[in-house]
Amino acid sequence: MRIEEDLLLRCASMQLNAGADKQVKALLRTDINWEYLIKIASMHGLIPLVYKSLKVTQSNDIPEWILEKLHKYFLANATHNIILTEELLKILRLFKDNGISAIPYKGPTLAILAYGDIASRQFTDLDILIHENDTLKAKKLLISKGYRTEIELTETQEKIFLKSQRDLKFFRDNGVLSVELQWDITPTSFPFSLDLDSLRQRLEPISLGDIEVKTFSPEDLILILCIHGLYHCWKQLEWICDLARLILCYKDIRWRYVLQNARGLGAERLVLFGLLLADNLFHVGLSEEILKRIENDQALKSLVNQRIEKIFGKEVNSRKVLDYSMFHLNMWKGIKEKVRHCFKLAFTPNVKDAMFLPLPAFLFSFYSLIRPIRLTVEYGVGILHSMNHKDT
Repeated sequence: MRIEEDLLLRCASMQLNAGADKQVKALLRTDINWEYLIKIASMHGLIPLVYKSLKVTQSNDIPEWILEKLHKYFLANATHNIILTEELLKILRLFKDNGISAIPYKGPTLAILAYGDIASRQFTDLDILIHENDTLKAKKLLISKGYRTEIELTETQEKIFLKSQRDLKFFRDNGVLSVELQWDITPTSFPFSLDLDSLRQRLEPISLGDIEVKTFSPEDLILILCIHGLYHCWKQLEWICDLARLILCYKDIRWRYVLQNARGLGAERLVLFGLLLADNLFHVGLSEEILKRIENDQALKSLVNQRIEKIFGKEVNSRKVLDYSMFHLNMWKGIKEKVRHCFKLAFTPNVKDAMFLPLPAFLFSFYSLIRPIRLTVEYGVGILHSMNHKDT
């Protein structure tokens, strides 16, 4: 790990872990590539934490222009977050007035829960969970307010999209406002699905300014963040930091419930992976029960170490799809779960399949057969070419 990467982790941990401030000050006395630090802090969504941590050190080893640059980024992020939070409240009122039950999570609500304020977390969109039956109604309401969908779909494509996907993105004001409308949380390729009705029964209130909204409980949010992190292969430190700060902010988390719920879904390994990853990088201090479960999984530590190397390493784009697929596959311990994941990944169609070979609506069922052909054409050739290039 480079000095700048170590400093980035220490800055993100400084407000949570005793002794991190001394480690930060010691690193500041070394030869820091400040431009690289800002680059990776921005890439990993940790600019606000780096700025706040460096500012409080009052170290003479920090160039003034660095603090000024970070301060500008911090203010721009805070302003953007305020705009998104105000927009979230408008959308929630719009949906409520039209009989749509909506749950905001991540975005501003996670900033409050895990960071204490909306300025200390970087987020670019608003995640809102609704009932699947309300999807088209909510879509029309957002369009009526000036939003546009990420992609324009034909009737057949939209049918495929709503059946096989779990979210639809909307943009407004040249991308300044971005909303991700979701009717499910678990990716369709995963071998399990969350009970959304049970999640809704355990919602807890949170204040956004003077307005009270309901979002997921910390226990459920831990599972949701681990699902999100796994889906994206934990490629950004921001997502690991979210999980770490949530754990450290809530000392009374019912860990037995978290593990039992995950085990019942067949998702225990992905949760333990997320917790071990957060502990390795941000030192959250895991309970004895969790550490015992980790010790019982011989491969888990190796998988975590491999992922940390990839977070700070450079991926070859042509191998990225294969890497992601293998990483997801390694998260399922049982053969049945692995087979189910592969089957869903191979045969659950999406919009790309409809664009690859447009078919009339009455041939909709054939897209399950078209998908493996499209995947082979799109990714198989690139992977083989990459492997042959590596051999030569």
